[in-house]
Amino acid sequence: MNKVYVGTWNQVVAIDGSGDTVCARISVGCYDPVLFSDTVRNKVYCADSLGSDLAVIDEVGDSSIKTLSVGSGAAALCTDPTGSRVYCASRAEKTLDGRRASGNVWTSTRRIGT
Repeated sequence: MNKVYVGTWNQVVAIDGSGDTVCARISVGCYDPVLFSDTVRNKVYCADSLGSDLAVIDEVGDSSIKTLSVGSGAAALCTDPTGSRVYCASRAEKTLDGRRASGNVWTSTRRIGT
């Protein structure tokens, strides 16, 4: 799979990397998106830095498969080295939320600032 994902106002655009053509426009509730591609699980995570939603996108079907609530003002997304947990850092709430990559709920929240 050779795709590039670009976040724009309320959508994520999937671009075919071999032909430089748009292959999908995926509607998400993210108006100032922070993106992370989990190539182990073929998912793209799109967090809204202006809000508190995290959209999960299936890379194979280029479709939004679920939306989760996270702390306000997402600043960064990542996974652990094994890809089993996804983390979202919140600028406004100064927290780090973690969840199992296969689950639907956040399993831990840590305060990271004052």
